[in-house]
Amino acid sequence: MSEKKKIQVHENDEIRVSYDPNICEHAAECVKGAIEVFNPKQRPWIQVDKAPASKIAATIDKCPTGALKYALKSAQAEGPTIQATGAVEISVTPNGPLRVSGPVVVKDATGDTMLEASKMSLCRCGLSANKPFCDGSHKKENWQS
Repeated sequence: MSEKKKIQVHENDEIRVSYDPNICEHAAECVKGAIEVFNPKQRPWIQVDKAPASKIAATIDKCPTGALKYALKSAQAEGPTIQATGAVEISVTPNGPLRVSGPVVVKDATGDTMLEASKMSLCRCGLSANKPFCDGSHKKENWQS
């Protein structure tokens, strides 16, 4: 895994959003769901004051990697969260990563925990600079499988 990048936090009175660039696949579900909030052409690229907290939360729930997380301040709810029970599901995406959901712990070669999450995308093309996590390199290189 390459050098770890800082987790970004953006919040207002209704919602706290965190973004972990270390596990982001750049699938752009956030951009597609709420471009006014998640816009890579603006600085900061996440602007939580530009949409209702409910829309931001619904958009983040579609993040396939768990790189985006939120906490609703009024309900003291946090999402998405690791589920205590349930089977781990692994889906192969066409010409893309393995999408993993369920209570998952990824450990490095020494047995140290790299990530504990309820969803993530794992590289299967071998091109990611952030192995074992997908960083979207398969798209840039037009990798096919």
